[in-house]
Amino acid sequence: MNEQLDNESNINPNDHEKLMKFLRGALSPEEESVFIEKLKTNPELKAHAVSVAHLISGLEVEGNNRDVTLATSIKDADRSKTEKQTKVRNIIVWCARAAIFVGLVLLLVLYNRNSETQQLADEYQNTFPISEIFRGGNDDVTEINTLFTNVLNDKDLKNTITHLSDCFEQSLQPNFNQYTTYMPQIGWYLAIAHLKNNDKPAAKSTLKTLINNTEPEMLVHKKAEELLSKL
Repeated sequence: MNEQLDNESNINPNDHEKLMKFLRGALSPEEESVFIEKLKTNPELKAHAVSVAHLISGLEVEGNNRDVTLATSIKDADRSKTEKQTKVRNIIVWCARAAIFVGLVLLLVLYNRNSETQQLADEYQNTFPISEIFRGGNDDVTEINTLFTNVLNDKDLKNTITHLSDCFEQSLQPNFNQYTTYMPQIGWYLAIAHLKNNDKPAAKSTLKTLINNTEPEMLVHKKAEELLSKL
């Protein structure tokens, strides 16, 4: 026993670390091949490896056939490594499939929501036809007319929404300006533009503002409440 301890005390710490990794199956194929060759040519390291293998495997009494024990430990380590790799691979595959499934579900939900939003926009966009809003013409009316037309044609929605938002904000000011008269229609077309842009929260906010700034008996007020209830 004392001789064994002396032999083990002479083991290079780096070799001991590699032995532990070897028994755990944590060495790369190249490192593993080099280490096995070293076991064959280094009796002290081989004896140490056999002792460690016995301890890891839970053996209380060292047998005489240490080479066989080491081979068995190596085989078990390889099997454990393979099983671990298989388990990890299965987990990765399962996670990938789950991610794809969740992604498909989210896309389906998003598509359904967007489809519903687009349907509402198409259903309500002609509630207040442009031809009935404007009579005569001036530069201000032409600007608003163009913006409304963009909404109906899904044209340049981002910039159209930006300009309509500015017009709507100005139309809500207490002082009369060129947009005041068209405040209800501007708010309505802005809400429709948000729906076409799949921005339901912005559409809801615009409709609420429109409802709060129009009289209950007005058609635009009633239509805004009706549309809001469907969002």
